[in-house]
Amino acid sequence: MKSKRKIILLSSILTISALTALTSVLTLGNASLLYADKQSRQITIDAHNTIHRLYQTSTPGYPEYRHLIIFEMLDKQAYGYVTTSQAQTVDDDDSFLMTMWNSNPAGAGFVINSDEHQILDLYLDYERTQKVEPVKFRNIDRVEFNVDTSDYYRYVDLVATTGELSFQIIDENTKKYTWRPDNSEEYQQTRICAAPDPKDFEPYNRVLWITSMTFYYSC
Repeated sequence: MKSKRKIILLSSILTISALTALTSVLTLGNASLLYADKQSRQITIDAHNTIHRLYQTSTPGYPEYRHLIIFEMLDKQAYGYVTTSQAQTVDDDDSFLMTMWNSNPAGAGFVINSDEHQILDLYLDYERTQKVEPVKFRNIDRVEFNVDTSDYYRYVDLVATTGELSFQIIDENTKKYTWRPDNSEEYQQTRICAAPDPKDFEPYNRVLWITSMTFYYSC
């Protein structure tokens, strides 16, 4: 009888140990998934990993759409985007991410998490076979972007409609801006554009010239 009791007791101990180990593994697994879901991510875009020309069918007579710059997200299953204040020139110049001329009357700039794309049917190809639906950035921590300040015709002083916009001088040709949201809104939207020029300023034919942009976010 004692032998049987020892066997039963030993089996119980082994069963409890196994369940404890399994629970620990599942707990760690869930913790890892939770951490992965909220971990910080970053993606940098420049002239080499963006698409400036899309095709759409929502506006008759204007099939090309160049007010969005899109790029593959880290998982390669979705496209992020930036909405520009004017159509972007499509050429072989790899020195800029986007360029916007003149600030009057609407203001040269761009919008993060714009709703504009939602009213358009957008495609990667002229034949309209590869439809694309750009996705917003969730839970942005900050956005950093480099502004070219190499000549007198560049906009170098910027403002944002929401959040905090700060900058640092990198060198005589580059000003690095950082935008941070002002609340915990999941899909916060902001417009960043050139500050108004003084009335007596000349020339007005200037450009906001951005070379790269980095998003820090979680989702």
